[in-house]
Amino acid sequence: MHRRVAAALLASAMAACSAPNGQSCTQTTDCPAGAACNQGFCQQAVDIAILTTPPAATNLQTATFTFQSATAGATFECRLDTELDYSACTSPKSYSSVAEGNRTFLVRGRIGTNAAAPASFSWTVDVTGPLVSLSGYPADPQSEDPTFTFSSPEAGASFECKLDAGAYAACTSPKAYSGLSVASHTFTVRAKDAL
Repeated sequence: MHRRVAAALLASAMAACSAPNGQSCTQTTDCPAGAACNQGFCQQAVDIAILTTPPAATNLQTATFTFQSATAGATFECRLDTELDYSACTSPKSYSSVAEGNRTFLVRGRIGTNAAAPASFSWTVDVTGPLVSLSGYPADPQSEDPTFTFSSPEAGASFECKLDAGAYAACTSPKAYSGLSVASHTFTVRAKDAL
């Protein structure tokens, strides 16, 4: 987990609230301390800080967030981008079985019945290894000195190769062998990314 208290994650939002005695406002002096008159309603600032997040890129399909507000009386509502609407939540908020791809967590504060704009955090879930293509291999299937070429469409991918039942080891393309015994052999290559 990464602990972050950053300006990008700090939402100072305005949540509509009633002016004193349930009246609308015409100027800020009509509103309680800490609130401002905006479009005819008093609005109370709700500061929300997201404190703990998953890594910006991860192969884990679970995520936990912690958050807080310095605004007295604020409650929270959370939403994951795939959800249709916000629901009441408390810190920490955890998710399981998070879908692969780009995800966004949103949390907003609520004062009374009025919700403020959310703070958000976006991250990437990647659980699929990169593809690898074997593009070159010996023209003579009985060659004792074969060379194999391969590539991946994913930028930054690295490779591991093995011969027969041996262990995978880091390799680059082309991968050459020499003096193989007279027998049936199998070359295997796989691609890896940072996750």
